[in-house]
Amino acid sequence: MCSSDLKREFPAYWLKVHEVMSKVKDAVTAAPHMHRVLFENDRLLIVEYHGKPGDKAKMHSHPDGVLYHLEGKMKVRSITPDGQVRELEIKPGDLMWSPATAHALEFIEGEACRGIHIGLK
Repeated sequence: MCSSDLKREFPAYWLKVHEVMSKVKDAVTAAPHMHRVLFENDRLLIVEYHGKPGDKAKMHSHPDGVLYHLEGKMKVRSITPDGQVRELEIKPGDLMWSPATAHALEFIEGEACRGIHIGLK
């Protein structure tokens, strides 16, 4: 489900997500030590991420998109603006849909890693 589907099918939820996203900096601005733009146009934003255990990124946002993890097995802790905590294990080759979100991130354990997020505008 993309942002337009959420807007149409769950308008109250979409408004809440949009409100939070508009107040939180994008990943490249909030955590430039871990994110860099590879490509951007009026339809896509492709961002490379990288990190190692102990790295942290303060609260930031990502648009709807696809996450493709390229290198390094890792475990991360994600904390949303409302305080929900989720831990994820990610390994090379993992490919997943990532709905628009805002979170702070901490690399808990694993190896140095790298991947890309292909975000829709």
